[in-house]
Amino acid sequence: MAAATRLGFDAVHVVVAHEWFSLGTRRSDLLGSVQPDPRTFRVLETLAAVAHRHGLFLHLWQWGDETRRLSPLGIPADPTVLGDPGGQGGAAFDRLQRYIAARLGPLPNWTMSYGVDLDEWSDEDAVRAWAARLGELLPLPHLLAAVEEGSGPRAFDLGDDKLALVSRDLEGDALVTDTFGTALAELARARGRPLLLEADLLVSSDGPWDEDGLRRGLWRLALAGGVGAVWGLNDEPVPDPEQLRTFARFWEGRLPAASASSRLPGGGLALVAEDGRSGVVYVEDAGAVPLDALPAGAGAFAVDAAAPYDELPVDTSAGAWTAPRRSDWAVAFTAP
Repeated sequence: MAAATRLGFDAVHVVVAHEWFSLGTRRSDLLGSVQPDPRTFRVLETLAAVAHRHGLFLHLWQWGDETRRLSPLGIPADPTVLGDPGGQGGAAFDRLQRYIAARLGPLPNWTMSYGVDLDEWSDEDAVRAWAARLGELLPLPHLLAAVEEGSGPRAFDLGDDKLALVSRDLEGDALVTDTFGTALAELARARGRPLLLEADLLVSSDGPWDEDGLRRGLWRLALAGGVGAVWGLNDEPVPDPEQLRTFARFWEGRLPAASASSRLPGGGLALVAEDGRSGVVYVEDAGAVPLDALPAGAGAFAVDAAAPYDELPVDTSAGAWTAPRRSDWAVAFTAP
């Protein structure tokens, strides 16, 4: 938790799977219980409390995939319930939703995705039924999601009937080659709902999401209008924490509720509030920042996205601001 806070992230990600029923047992083929495990809920309640102290959310995956036996298909039938089929929608499955609502429902700082690779073990109607059932049980509203996948044999699409939190697992390299454009397209598809990318975005020194890739990915998703993503570190060293903290500090309270994103001539990006009076202009690997998007007389400052946080004054009377060095630069502006 403390590490997530130091790096400027807003949430930590937890996969529960069959540990709902037996703490330490993630796979259905090793599960014998049909009763939710109170120890698991104590762990999750503790995690939520610690996260709350650090100003964080928990993002839970209720289930995983079926290939690794992390889906609910293997939940045993309850011998005390006549005709119980077990699995998704069985007696133990529904009992779990009631436990989640009772134990975790009063806690304000968590969101939940149903699972991943849903085409392996579920369908759209079952997902909607799960969200409706849990939603009616929860004493406080929580954002619920189901990972919608790309086209082809792995397609899983809720259509226009999205859940409260829209979750996408994008296939191919579109997110890498055009993070900003892909985020814009997915935000339009989300139809005004918050968007979370739950693809396998692994930070790796020899992959597209290396230190520069992670930093630029975060900025591009923010400039698109604000898109969440799940990032995995595995055994990789943590990227430069100063760069991540710069990103977090810059954007704190800055993302406008209503805004328009655009590409600028020369490859820069802009996010401007609907009234045009405030916004951000961002460029990568550049020694100057164009100021055409700024209203007359605006006040502005610049931040080097690849360095510790430091606000540099910007003279907005010219058509561009010359930076002290070549880097990735963000200019925040506000009209007088």
